[in-house]
Amino acid sequence: MLLVNPSHLPPSSSAMRPFPLRSIYPFVCGLVWIVASVGLAGCGTTNEQLATQQLVLSKAVDRSIAGIDFRPLSGRKVYLDTSYLRQSKDVGFVNSEYVTSSLRQQIAAAGCLLQDTNKDADIIVEPRIGTLGADDHRVTYGIPENNSLSSAASLLPNTPSLPSIPEFALARRDSREGAAKIAAFAYDRESRKVVWQSGIRESNATAR
Repeated sequence: MLLVNPSHLPPSSSAMRPFPLRSIYPFVCGLVWIVASVGLAGCGTTNEQLATQQLVLSKAVDRSIAGIDFRPLSGRKVYLDTSYLRQSKDVGFVNSEYVTSSLRQQIAAAGCLLQDTNKDADIIVEPRIGTLGADDHRVTYGIPENNSLSSAASLLPNTPSLPSIPEFALARRDSREGAAKIAAFAYDRESRKVVWQSGIRESNATAR
C-alpha cells in the first residue's frame, strides 16, 4: 500500500477553491432590485386625477375668497349680482356655483344682510372670476415610452409593424397646481356710486 505525505502534494489551484459569496452579493442584490422594479412598475396608477383637480381648485377658490374683506359693508342690505359669473363647461365640478356659494358665506360672515333680490338691497356686490384652472406636471425618472422604432419601421416597405417600447419608470413625480383670481366691487343701488372694492385676490394650491 502506497502512502503519500500530504505535504508533498501540489497546492490546489484557484479553480478548485470555493467561490467567495462576498464577491457576488452586490450582483445578486442588484438583480433582485431590477426584478422587483419591473414587477412593481404599474402599481398604483391613477389616470384621471379628477379628485385631485377638484381639491386644488376648491382650495384655491377658498383661499382667494378668504382674502376678501366684506366688513366695510357690515350691517347693510347686500345683494350678490352673479350675472358675470359664467358657468364654464371645461372647468369641472368646481365652477361658478361653488364661487357664488363661497362668496355668499364670506359676505354673511362679515355681518352683511344678504337679500334675494336687488330691489330689496341697498348695496349691490358684483364679483368676477379672472382665473380658475389647474396645471398638471409629471417627471419620470427612467426610460419613457418611445415609439421611434415603430415610426422608423413604418417608413420602410414590407416591414412588419413594431410595438412601441414601454415605459420603465424607477420613480415618478406628479404635481398639480390650481389657481384662482377673484375680485369684487360694490355700488349703491340708487346712486350707482362705487362704495367698496376688494382688489385682485389671487391664490394657488398644489398637490404632489
